[in-house]
Amino acid sequence: MTEITFQPSNKYRIGKRRILAAILDSFLIFVPFIAITSNASTFGNYTLIAWMVTLQPLVQISYSVLCHYFYGQTLAKSVLNIKVIDVSEDSKITLQQALLRDSVWIGMALLTIINNLFPEIGFIYENPIIGFIATLVQSFGSIWIILELVTMFTNKKRRSLHDYIAGTVVVKVQEV
Repeated sequence: MTEITFQPSNKYRIGKRRILAAILDSFLIFVPFIAITSNASTFGNYTLIAWMVTLQPLVQISYSVLCHYFYGQTLAKSVLNIKVIDVSEDSKITLQQALLRDSVWIGMALLTIINNLFPEIGFIYENPIIGFIATLVQSFGSIWIILELVTMFTNKKRRSLHDYIAGTVVVKVQEV
């Protein structure tokens, strides 16, 4: 049986691994959705395209939450030997912590789904104030990523904002 232990030296120095894991996990989810959507587009199946655009954020978040809850890591984090644990560093994370880690993306996904399912809401963009707020909300994902990176690279344990929200930390692991 393989036991996982935490590397004592530089166990928090994993910023590049975390970024690479996020990119790899995104590709793992995006590629099948892009292939299906592209194929549906070729045949003019707009219903399937709408379903793919709606389901993709749900699948992405479910993958992240469930993998972190059950294993402490996604497939990419496993390959890169990093793991999410409780900030106390003596236990795995709870389902609540897994949900809290992705809470901002869950909110963004809900807004995306509402926008996709109810396109008639788009009429509110005609109001300049509401249009400005909607644009700000749409830009929030990019702003959030920048804040996450700044936070991660400016504290001793390399915790991102979502780690602070959830009470988690990501560490380097090695198999023994």
